[in-house]
Amino acid sequence: MKRFFALLIGVVAVSAAADESFVPLSTRSDSPFVTEVTIANRSENDVAIAIEALGPLGPIGTALRLTLAAGETTGIEQADSERVAAIAVQSDGPLAVTAIRRCAACNAMSSVVVVDAHAAIDEGVMTLGNEPMWKRGVGVVNPDAAGALLNVSLHRGDRVIDQTSIYVPGRGALAVSIDDLFTTPGDSVSFSAPQSVLVFGYDANERSGAEFFTAATTPARRRAARSGSPQPSLQTVVLTPSKDNTLYQTSNGSLSNGAGIHLFAGMTNQRDRRRALLAFDVASQVPPGSQIVSVVLKLEVSQTAAGPESMVLHRLSADWGEGSSNAGDSRDGDGASSRTGDATWIHTFFPDRRWSTAGGDFDAAADAAALADFGPVTWGSSAALIARVQDWLDHPSTNFGWIIVGNEASARTTKRFDSREVDPSATRPSLTIEFKK
Repeated sequence: MKRFFALLIGVVAVSAAADESFVPLSTRSDSPFVTEVTIANRSENDVAIAIEALGPLGPIGTALRLTLAAGETTGIEQADSERVAAIAVQSDGPLAVTAIRRCAACNAMSSVVVVDAHAAIDEGVMTLGNEPMWKRGVGVVNPDAAGALLNVSLHRGDRVIDQTSIYVPGRGALAVSIDDLFTTPGDSVSFSAPQSVLVFGYDANERSGAEFFTAATTPARRRAARSGSPQPSLQTVVLTPSKDNTLYQTSNGSLSNGAGIHLFAGMTNQRDRRRALLAFDVASQVPPGSQIVSVVLKLEVSQTAAGPESMVLHRLSADWGEGSSNAGDSRDGDGASSRTGDATWIHTFFPDRRWSTAGGDFDAAADAAALADFGPVTWGSSAALIARVQDWLDHPSTNFGWIIVGNEASARTTKRFDSREVDPSATRPSLTIEFKK
């Protein structure tokens, strides 16, 4: 059984417990994201838990008290808010606590780091970056009842170029932005405190609202002695396309399906080719400087006239558009009249910008291939896919997405895929990226 609660306003004291976990939250009130915290009792006994929201002045949100039976799951949904900076979960027994950030409007989902109270440290360091669309800062959670005064220093090489002090009240949490005008790549932030606290570096994208937290680590000279220090962990983001479309082979390039709910790839009965286009805005959802470690692309085949066919991914080398053309949902394999900004067999952007080669400009070498039949089709993680997404993260201006080319040697090989516009959203294309920050 899974239960979800929305956090309410109120202050309730929470007693000491055997275990405690903290989930850092965004403090951007204008963000479209919601954080979902899932709490599962995997033990064979009942577990009593208390859940509270922490803010700059201490505990400011609901403290829920309940008992989870063996195997039961509960959850909290918290919209981004300037008042709430972390969720604390206390229990008298072991729990599995996980969290994700979800944006329904932008069709993006990402994992959120969850840190155990035992990983609190009294000295730490974080490396900064410097990319204009990403703002950086420091989040602090004080798990203790007594207030904590942190000494924070900004380092450039061996020099300390700025210093400040941050007070965090007992059972409080806050986020402090770092002005990018005063940072350069390779700068770092160090902190020290008279008591142990949890410190997170965060990266927030101003355009997309994406936000990621990275737990601070102890300095190298002390790391071996601090077994409880949080270690860098994998984070996950799941993206749907920022745009998708189908190229329909016709004599004059008059067809498209930019706003349609399906994509097509392969050869029709009449031996006309179809090629699907899709792009993912990696750089707005993954922090710069991250190391991509896994990439999985998944689409759903919702109609097919034949058995399994190979579907090959190629990197597009030119930008292209998704206009308002819509061929409906029954015979959209025939396409619809192109609208301004649509990609077509001959146009990158209808009506006046064209591909160098009809049918799309793309690399001859494939990034990946997968067999597609009715149902889900997955292009699994590989060195080539990881390298491609890493390059798109490091060089966003080169990211024009992929073209899917099916079997064009035989007739009647076309597959129909659900597009990013299909409803419900469960079968929309997804790109799952795991990375280290």
